[in-house]
Amino acid sequence: MPGAVNVNRSTFKDELPILPSSLYGERSAGAGLASGYRGFTPAGGTRLQSAVHQNLHPPDLSGVVVNHSPAESGRYIGSSSLALLPNGEYVASHDFFGPKANHTDHAATLIFVSRDNGQTWRRTKLTAYRNYLVLASAADLRNWRVEAPLLYHTDTQRHAWQYVDWQFEGDDIVFVSRTAFDDNLDGAQSAHDANYLPCHPIQDFRCLGPDHT
Repeated sequence: MPGAVNVNRSTFKDELPILPSSLYGERSAGAGLASGYRGFTPAGGTRLQSAVHQNLHPPDLSGVVVNHSPAESGRYIGSSSLALLPNGEYVASHDFFGPKANHTDHAATLIFVSRDNGQTWRRTKLTAYRNYLVLASAADLRNWRVEAPLLYHTDTQRHAWQYVDWQFEGDDIVFVSRTAFDDNLDGAQSAHDANYLPCHPIQDFRCLGPDHT
């Protein structure tokens, strides 16, 4: 597919370096990599890497803390995202995983907003579930707007579309999603525990509007 990015998540040709102790102060024993990936453009362009370092004790995060969940809580922050709204607000979100997160029975996302360019944050009353999938667009990859609804179910506990991946084919889009939905047995155990991997076509996606069903 033209313009697609090939991502190799399984191996590294070169070992990623451990963060230097000068960045986070003294590093405890056992610090190391938890995950990473490497990506290339079709022309062999920029190498991208992402890593998680465990057992680090930073005295200063050199940033503003949006939310914090201590390790002893058994609820670990995951799936972080950030968006800049047309009105200038920053919106950040994350979900939880871990032994006490209850994420397999109640997959939900917390949403935070900042109105001062990320200097201070507050949690909103909104809790995002995964039972509503929309098509969104942005001319500058910063200011996004919803173009059309794609998939929706009234139930939030056992129905979900998540981890969507897609490709463009001319004026059409084809996408797959990890999906929890009804089947001929008992359906999905929860919104998190998906039981389908469907492939969805969207024809003439640029012509869709808010009334699309």
